[in-house]
Amino acid sequence: MFGEDNLTVYNQDVISVVEDIKKILRQGSVTTGVVPYYIDLMTALLEVGNLYSSFVEILFANMFVVDYDKKIFWRYRQDLLPTFKLGDKMMAAYISSRIGLLYQPNKNTIEQVDLEELDEIDLENLTIYEKIYLSRV
Repeated sequence: MFGEDNLTVYNQDVISVVEDIKKILRQGSVTTGVVPYYIDLMTALLEVGNLYSSFVEILFANMFVVDYDKKIFWRYRQDLLPTFKLGDKMMAAYISSRIGLLYQPNKNTIEQVDLEELDEIDLENLTIYEKIYLSRV
């Protein structure tokens, strides 16, 4: 059966939505709680379309930091308030210089590679990203 469709379809400016997502992902001091931040990011992402939740979970698992210098992530110390939020571009390099080089090979990540870290790869203590790269998953 065919009938008249009275629903209005609005044109969405995807570029502005992507810019909104970039603003949300930008690194810096934490200005809001994790839950409102999550809701803002999910709302912006769902405006573009459906997404795989694993992307968002990986992002949030490593984004909020309670102690920047000691690399203590909020996911391990949820009793503390996050003080810093890593951006999508800096996140990989913050976790490991090898991962930063792997996911964003450029002048900055090349200069930040710790050569001693490259010599001493602990094959028993790899991140999920390194396991995927080395086909160990």
